[in-house]
Amino acid sequence: MSLEWNAHAEHKDTAKRYRERLEFVLDGKMTKEKVTVRKHEAVHPITLKSVYEEALEKCPRAADTILWLLWHAILDENRYAMLTAPDEEDDASQVSLKETGLTKNLPS
Repeated sequence: MSLEWNAHAEHKDTAKRYRERLEFVLDGKMTKEKVTVRKHEAVHPITLKSVYEEALEKCPRAADTILWLLWHAILDENRYAMLTAPDEEDDASQVSLKETGLTKNLPS
C-alpha cells in the first residue's frame, strides 16, 4: 500500500462528487424539509437542492449562479486532474542525455 498522495485521483473523485451534487440538484424532485445553511453544510447535496429550489422561486438569477458555481467547480477539478495526470511518455522517442544533452521527446 502506497502512502503517496495521488493528486490526479483525488481531483477526479472530487469532480465526480460535484457532478453527483449537480445531478441531485437538477433531478426535478422537490425536497420537503427546510434546511438551515451553516458554514460546513452549504455543500451538502440536500442543502444545495433546497437552496436552489428556494432561489428558483424567489431569485432565478441566484439559482443560475448556484448552477454556474457547481458547473465551474466540476470544470476546475477536471482541469486539476488533467494537470496532475501521470506523464505517459513513449520510450522509443526518448533520446539519451549522452547523445544530445536534452531529455525532451523527439517529434515523430
